[in-house]
Amino acid sequence: MTNKSFLLVEKYTDYEYFLQQKPDATTEQLQFLLKDHQQHQKTKGLLIDFLKSQEVQFKLIRANQIETVSYKDYTSIISLGGDGTFLKAAKKINKQEILGVNTVPKKSVGYLAKATSKNFQEVILKMISGNCQVDLWDRIGVILNGKKLDFCAINEIFVGVSAIYKTSHLSVQTDSGTSKFSGNGLIVSTFQGSSGFYQSSGGAYFEEDNFGFVFLFPYKVKGDVHANMVLGKNSKLQISPNRFHHELVFDGDETTEIALDQDDKLEVFLDPTKKLRVVSVE
Repeated sequence: MTNKSFLLVEKYTDYEYFLQQKPDATTEQLQFLLKDHQQHQKTKGLLIDFLKSQEVQFKLIRANQIETVSYKDYTSIISLGGDGTFLKAAKKINKQEILGVNTVPKKSVGYLAKATSKNFQEVILKMISGNCQVDLWDRIGVILNGKKLDFCAINEIFVGVSAIYKTSHLSVQTDSGTSKFSGNGLIVSTFQGSSGFYQSSGGAYFEEDNFGFVFLFPYKVKGDVHANMVLGKNSKLQISPNRFHHELVFDGDETTEIALDQDDKLEVFLDPTKKLRVVSVE
C-alpha cells in the first residue's frame, strides 16, 4: 500500500451545463455536446478503475465543491477537465502536488492539463512510487491593505472594472516610479500564464522567473504611458484604484472576486512560499 491519497476534481461538461439551463432540451439540441460528454465520462471511468486497481485512497468531487473539502486530507490533486478545471482545482493547494488530466483533448484547452487517457497511468504510477518529476510554478500573491490574501494566481490577476465598457482608473507604482492609467483594467501575469490573456492583450514576452503587467485598452493621455512592463522575480507592484467599483480576480475565477474601494492598496508579487508543485508530463 502507498501513503498517497488523491482528490479528483471533475469539471461540469458543456452537456451538463446546457441541461441545467434548458432541462427541456431536445435530443437534437444536445447531440452536438453529447460526444464530448461521453469522452469525458469514459476517461474519468478509466482513471477511477486504475486507482482502484492500485488500491489507493481517493475521493471524487465536482469543481464547485472544493470549498467543502479539506485539502489537508490528500497528498495529491488530479483535475479532470481542461485548463479551467486545473485552475479551480489548484486554487486551494498549499503543499500538495497536482496533475492535470485533459479528458477531452480535442476540445478542451490543455496548456496546464497535459496528461490524457493515453498516458495518465504511467504518470500516476510514478506519483504513487514517489518517482515523478515535479516542476515548481510561480504564483502571484497579493497583500490588500496590509493583509495577505489566501488566494494565489497561477496564470494572472485582473484589477479593474467588471464591465468592459466602463473605465478603470489605477495608480501603479514600480521601481521606476508611479504612473496613472485609464482604460479597462490591469493584467498581472506569471510566466506560465503569459501566453494567454496577458499576451493576447499586448503583453511583452518575458523570461521564466519574472512576471509582467499590461493595461487592457489603455486610453491615450499626454506624456509617456508605460502600459506594459516586465518585472524581475523579486520586484513588487503597488496598485491602487482611483475610483470606486473596481475588483480583483484571480485566474478568471468568479468565486475569487474581491470588491475594491477607492484608494485601496494592493501589493502584488511572486510569492516564493506558494510555489505550485505540478507533476511533469513528458
